[in-house]
Amino acid sequence: MSTDARSGQADLFEHPANAEDEQTRALIDQLIADTRLYDSAGAVKELLDFTVKLRHIAPFNAMLLHVQKPGLTFAARAKDWQERFRRRPKRHARPLVVLRNFGPVDFVYDVLDTEGEPLPEAAFSFPTLGTVPTGWPSAAELRLRDKSAIHVLWLDRGDGSAGHARLLTRHGDKNRLERFEVGINRNHPAATQVVTLAHELAHIYLGHCGADVKRGVSDCQ
Repeated sequence: MSTDARSGQADLFEHPANAEDEQTRALIDQLIADTRLYDSAGAVKELLDFTVKLRHIAPFNAMLLHVQKPGLTFAARAKDWQERFRRRPKRHARPLVVLRNFGPVDFVYDVLDTEGEPLPEAAFSFPTLGTVPTGWPSAAELRLRDKSAIHVLWLDRGDGSAGHARLLTRHGDKNRLERFEVGINRNHPAATQVVTLAHELAHIYLGHCGADVKRGVSDCQ
């Protein structure tokens, strides 16, 4: 992020200079409150931790990025990606909006939405080696849904968020499988998605998401 953009973003935290600025700030605060994403202490802590990690981006803009793409680890303008890393946004990549100096807005791109020169392995949160046969993820999704009552949800997340597993039903019927949901980051490489799927299924079958009588899984939450 450029120095000019950073200096402009810092103005968002200064005291409003006049009634119009105060009204604008109140409107932004209301828009953020309406997302209902930060209604718990854990959610607020996650936001603050995220803001600290993105030191090259002003706090308010970091918050905007967190709302738009949870799990984001690094973002920069297309020009910065090209000049610093010899990378460019992928075709049809969705830009993320931040406020800019003398505005109104600027666009940045998540690291997973760029291509070009290779980045070091340390640049990624879940580096994974290996190749996956074409069509394997979709085939696994259908089999899990039809045979195991486990529904796969493909998430639009940043690199720092791989997936989740959660219980959808709690009927306790020994003749029926409980329904579970597994979320997988659709932006990760296929090999990372396979590892994520195995990891989240382990949570389910170890009882970390709740009991399932028919599966023989005890509640180990």
